[in-house]
Amino acid sequence: MSPALMTAMQQGLQSCETCGLLSHPAPGAHEGRCPRCAEELEKLILAEGPETIAAMWAEPIMGAGGVILPPAGYYPKIQAVLRKYDILFVCDEVQTGLGRTGTFLALEHWGLEPDLICLAKALSGGLVPIGAVLASRAVMDSVFDGMERAVRHGSTFGGNDLAAAVALATLRVLDREELVGRAERMGALLLELTTPTLTPAIRTGDLLWISTAVANTAFKR
Repeated sequence: MSPALMTAMQQGLQSCETCGLLSHPAPGAHEGRCPRCAEELEKLILAEGPETIAAMWAEPIMGAGGVILPPAGYYPKIQAVLRKYDILFVCDEVQTGLGRTGTFLALEHWGLEPDLICLAKALSGGLVPIGAVLASRAVMDSVFDGMERAVRHGSTFGGNDLAAAVALATLRVLDREELVGRAERMGALLLELTTPTLTPAIRTGDLLWISTAVANTAFKR
């Protein structure tokens, strides 16, 4: 690992002069800083050398790190920088995908077009272990562009029949029962009903939201 990349990792978001996402800011606090975040990424890419970077991985909404919602313009600007230097953009939708934010994939909220998308967990409704990778046509053509490369990539336990059957059944249920649209409606309803009752202490988003909240007496009962 290069000194420049090590320094960036050691500093982390807390010392980032552009956003400081780990400080749990108020809604909209980062909106004007998105271009600077993209500029910082571009500086790091140039310091490392674009030819040394294969891809950037990102969760559309950071999960284990605190359910952190990105500013509205953040990911489109990041995607533009990655495309400028021909670096793949990989979206990790393991926690946010398959309708959990009111769209089939969370990245749809910002009109993103990543090169690769990772799915798992909800893909089987939580019943059996399964993971999947969605790839753009450009990526597929660059890897599997002929019969001589048809088996260029594989895995020992890939293509499990049971897991695949469960995943297909899950997708049929999502479609037949219109669960993505229901998630959008119920998320909006939940926010509407709880906003007057709870006192948000951190931030809210359109559908995914967190709050260190103080409930009133009626709510407690």
